[in-house]
Amino acid sequence: MDSIPFHKKAWLKFLSSHGINLPPEEFLSKNRGNLGEMMRLFFGEDTADETIRMLGEERENIYRDLYGPHVKEIEGLIEFLDTITGLGIKASLATMGDSDNISFIIDKLNVRPYFSSITGGHEIRKGKPDAEIYELSLKKLNLKKNECIVIEDSMVGISSARRAGIEVVGITTSFTAEELKSAGCIDTIPDYRNVDLLH
Repeated sequence: MDSIPFHKKAWLKFLSSHGINLPPEEFLSKNRGNLGEMMRLFFGEDTADETIRMLGEERENIYRDLYGPHVKEIEGLIEFLDTITGLGIKASLATMGDSDNISFIIDKLNVRPYFSSITGGHEIRKGKPDAEIYELSLKKLNLKKNECIVIEDSMVGISSARRAGIEVVGITTSFTAEELKSAGCIDTIPDYRNVDLLH
């Protein structure tokens, strides 16, 4: 789904409530790492773990409240998942969301059965653009990097997948096709309709 605009709104609202005014145009440059890493970016590296956890829950609740009424899949997603499942191709989800946000989204969309593995930000030490989340996804799938392809919509996600040695197709929800290709994507798609990843 195209959730970046809602993540942005949630972060700006959350930070403002704590007296931190982040210019909206700076959000994408700060949107990296897992939830704990981002909290420490704004509140300091020495912030207690329990405080980080409570701040994280507060931010995620704001996000779910804002995005809940608007959750929808990108055009063609369900048909795409049906097609690859029918061809025996495994689908894996690698997202910086925590377990609550993952369940919130995939259960609203009713797509959980399509995924052979799900990896969230709560399972890793270093978030995107580090390669860790994709390396863990490969391990869960028991596949080699050259047996997979990643579909990504963020610059940090593209960097993460490329660092793991996986080719990336960019989806143009947040960036143009030219920007995504400049970041290292082998191809781009506007949505999941009529996608041919098998050629």
